[in-house]
Amino acid sequence: MGHTRIRQQSAGVLPVVQAYVEQHRRCDIDSLDDTAFTTALDRGAGSILSYVTAESETFTRSVRSSEVQAAELTMRLVTAVILETVEEIIASARHEGIEVMLLKGCASALRYHPEPHLRTMGDVDVLVSDAQRAPLERQLRELDFYQPGDPREALVRDHHHSLPFKHRSHGLWLEVHTRPYPSHSPLRNAPGFSYDAVMQRPASVTIGSEPVRVMNHEQQLVYTATRWAEMINAERGMFPLLDAALLLRSRDGQLDWDEVCRMSDDPWAAGALVLMLTYLDLWHLAPVPGTVLSRLDSRDGVTNAVVRSLLHRLVTTYVMQGRKPGALLTASNRRLAWSTLAAAKSPWVKLLELPVNVLFPPTDQGRFHPARVLRRIRTVSRNVRH
Repeated sequence: MGHTRIRQQSAGVLPVVQAYVEQHRRCDIDSLDDTAFTTALDRGAGSILSYVTAESETFTRSVRSSEVQAAELTMRLVTAVILETVEEIIASARHEGIEVMLLKGCASALRYHPEPHLRTMGDVDVLVSDAQRAPLERQLRELDFYQPGDPREALVRDHHHSLPFKHRSHGLWLEVHTRPYPSHSPLRNAPGFSYDAVMQRPASVTIGSEPVRVMNHEQQLVYTATRWAEMINAERGMFPLLDAALLLRSRDGQLDWDEVCRMSDDPWAAGALVLMLTYLDLWHLAPVPGTVLSRLDSRDGVTNAVVRSLLHRLVTTYVMQGRKPGALLTASNRRLAWSTLAAAKSPWVKLLELPVNVLFPPTDQGRFHPARVLRRIRTVSRNVRH
């Protein structure tokens, strides 16, 4: 058997992502260009590189093999510490009668990825009821977690989780949520994602010897897409796409699309889901029935083909290709462009707002003052020339 060259129809980490979701294990690491290889490592996908090249005959001879093996070993060790700590938290919570649900990346790592360490986790997120937040936080303190800063700060500012906890010895960050969505989310009051709703029909995974609740597949897909659509994350934005792609592949033909559509009756939720699903479909990362896209598209009140194309381009350019922000579209302008186009407004209104917001950010004082406008025009003209 020979080895498989990683497809290069696009630069960056996309070919690696495609190989990973298709479970290719014999990819040639040297067929990646330098930009793609560096981007994969920078994005925390070193362990994924190890996975897709594990059975390649050329891997051990490559000068890149040592970097990939080091990244893979690091992720195994880091993930082992995370899961051991989470198991301890779940056991402690169960002993006290506290019902905990595991959210986001940690839940997806355990459920959809071939091995948990293949899914980079920035922190751990858990969901509890309002009444059980304080008891769980007492348990966390007994397990050597503490809250840097004023513990009242996040509850006043955000209302959906308390100030993050950090473990004193190994530095794991953990957030205790009482609501799935932050206060600025269009879905902050969505009845289908209240604490009671997500706890009504949960699924379960096992960490070590401890079972823990997670969202069911349909809830997980909608939640993953809607949280991903809230903002563009150049460094970690590929992982929610992987989570959704692997979920869809594992449930091909078995997902309850009627339930997915029911939970996406909000125009913004439908738009977020269409945005993610069309991206997965565009790059052949996961099977998405055309009838489902049509149903969701009919409920989508915040995107259209033009808006989706622009947002897809931002994902490909900055998340997958790893391109650095330029003088014209800086990192802050990139985030502003995303927040403008992904807002819960009519797509045509947002397209009109986009150039104005990028040139004159809403947070700037006196954004339309004549002197400020002239300075901005000169700056943009100079950057375009150079």
